[in-house]
Amino acid sequence: MFEKYDRAVSLYMDNMKRNELSENSISSYARTYRMLRESMERSGAEDIGVEAVMRFKLDTDVKITTMALYLTHIRCLSSFAVACGIVDKPFFLDTLMPPKKKLNVERNKPYEHVLTDEDAEALITCDKPKFGRRSSKWLREKAEVTMLLQSGLRNSEIRSLRLCDLDWGNGVAYPQDTKGDKPRAVVFSEASQKAVREYLESGLRPSWVSDDDWLFGSVNAQGGWNPMSRIELSERIKHYTKAVLGEEKSCRSHAARHCYASVLLENDVPMELISETMGHSSVATTKIYAARFSVNAPAMAVANVFNRKEAQ
Repeated sequence: MFEKYDRAVSLYMDNMKRNELSENSISSYARTYRMLRESMERSGAEDIGVEAVMRFKLDTDVKITTMALYLTHIRCLSSFAVACGIVDKPFFLDTLMPPKKKLNVERNKPYEHVLTDEDAEALITCDKPKFGRRSSKWLREKAEVTMLLQSGLRNSEIRSLRLCDLDWGNGVAYPQDTKGDKPRAVVFSEASQKAVREYLESGLRPSWVSDDDWLFGSVNAQGGWNPMSRIELSERIKHYTKAVLGEEKSCRSHAARHCYASVLLENDVPMELISETMGHSSVATTKIYAARFSVNAPAMAVANVFNRKEAQ
């Protein structure tokens, strides 16, 4: 069952890897194709077809923008399968895509996870869990959250960050797995340095792990040092924010990136500089962020701990 579909997915994923797409992109596509296959199994489909994709669209309860992303992944797979001769005709029709007007309306909705001044300060300064979170991994999660809040790093960027990428003397970090392979430097503040130092001293990152290895990871069953997956990091951030702020204010890694941007916006940092430090391809992307922030977005709580050379 699903012979053509499985073959198309296998070849397409191999093609993505050969083209050196980012780990984050490959993981996102793979998740979509896994969900589509599970939908086909539930519906009793014999193999991939337009009807199977339509059923997936009807049965998957996500926001319209998320569904548009899923369908874009499926459209790419459909074109690839036809080009390779795996299927005779496309199993995706452009009419399945949501109308662009509706997508634009969805993008203009206020961002749901805007952290307040008090939230940001609590996440950075909290010394122990408040709501039942086990403390065994606490220092690692605190270091991850503090760096995300004060550097503007993406999920993929902090996962690929190595210990040797940290310039402690100048308070700068150099992420490697940047979007579009665009090199940049980000803030490695005093608070971030303190949190990372406590994490390293805790032994959660074994002393035998090389400086050229990932800063944040975990020891696997074979005793090796494993990198995090995108979902694993997001879940860590969710657990930490829930433990500090409570269930209603728990959020994932991207909320910290919004927080970082809001600090700069509220402190009148030029839009072009914000765009550069966040690794955006254009200022237009940064303006989308700006439109989503509330007036009470975090400012002084985080801004006061950003390093400034002239204050040293």
